[in-house]
Amino acid sequence: QAIVDSDEENTMVSKSVTGKPARIIRTKWAQAYVDAKMDPLPMPFQSMVSGQILTSGQLAKRADIAPGFAGQGIGLIKKVRPAQEIFDDLVEGCKRAIASAPREI
Repeated sequence: QAIVDSDEENTMVSKSVTGKPARIIRTKWAQAYVDAKMDPLPMPFQSMVSGQILTSGQLAKRADIAPGFAGQGIGLIKKVRPAQEIFDDLVEGCKRAIASAPREI
């Protein structure tokens, strides 16, 4: 739900999760690294530090702690759709494309 509720302004590039730069949804966890002016540990050590905390945040459904990885296109996502619905839309679109394609292809 955090992805649907966010836009590109709610993301940041941070090393706070893995030690490598990644675009994530802005959270208290990631902001704490920015505010503290602390460099995260290099990979894989940062994951060892952050892993249990972020997993606990996810299990507790604490979106303010557990970031979601999200690209710059995050603002284009408006709702969560079931995989079957997406797949059915793809199949229908493919059928329409094939039906309208020239016979020589």
